[in-house]
Amino acid sequence: LRFPAYTRTQKTQMTAEQTHQREQTREFFVDAIAGWVAGASSTVCVQPVDTILTRVQSASIPSSFAAAAANTTTTSTSSSLSSRGGSAVGTGTTRNVLQSVFRDGGYKAFFRGLPAATMVIP
Repeated sequence: LRFPAYTRTQKTQMTAEQTHQREQTREFFVDAIAGWVAGASSTVCVQPVDTILTRVQSASIPSSFAAAAANTTTTSTSSSLSSRGGSAVGTGTTRNVLQSVFRDGGYKAFFRGLPAATMVIP
C-alpha cells in the first residue's frame, strides 16, 4: 500500500531541512569573512597611530629603566639607537617619533607587524 502524498511530503520536508542547513552554514562563513574584513580594515587604519603611540611611550621611559630592560648601559642603548638612525631614549615627543620612524624606514615603518595583526581571528 503506497501513499504518494505522504512520500512527497516526506521528500519535501527533507529537502527543506537540507536547504536550511546549507543556508546556516553559508551564513556562518559569510559572517566570519565579514568580521575578519572589518577587523583587518580597522587594524590597517589604526596601525600607524598605534606604532607612534608605542614609540612615544617607550621613548618616555627613563633611561635607567630602558638600560635595565635591555641589560645594557645607557650609553650603549643610546649609541645603538643613534647608529640605526633612531632617536635616543627620552626624546618621546610625537614629532620626534614621527620623524624618527619615517627616517628609519619610510612609510612602511608605520605598518610593521601589520600582516600578523590582520591574520589573527579572535
